[in-house]
Amino acid sequence: MCRRRRNKFISRQNLKSSTDESDIYIMMLRYFDYRGKLGDYPIISSDEALELLGEGKYITSVAQYDFPGTEYAGMVELVYSVTDLEEYYIPYYRFYVEIPEGAEDDKKLYGAYYVPAVRQEYISDMTVWDGHFNN
Repeated sequence: MCRRRRNKFISRQNLKSSTDESDIYIMMLRYFDYRGKLGDYPIISSDEALELLGEGKYITSVAQYDFPGTEYAGMVELVYSVTDLEEYYIPYYRFYVEIPEGAEDDKKLYGAYYVPAVRQEYISDMTVWDGHFNN
């Protein structure tokens, strides 16, 4: 039991509110198994990832909007997609991109765009990459 617990940790916490006053009615903790290191794989730079973003090699949380262009990319960070559905945990560059067509009432809307950070030659088949996230 100790060994199993050592290899698990909380990967995500979700809090949902039931009213406008933000009373919590559900708290969900998700765990995943640490799968062990497969090896060292070189990653691309954030500038290279920005080029791939411009070429349309990304997944996004705002697929309902057309990609406005790399000039709208703001902050970028290196993250891991960590869900219980992933066979392998690989790093992604997450770009926060302003979505001009989605803005309302002088407020800006940003969407998350994900580009795999591992060099493409180390990903066995990018053509079947379904890019699921936020599970």
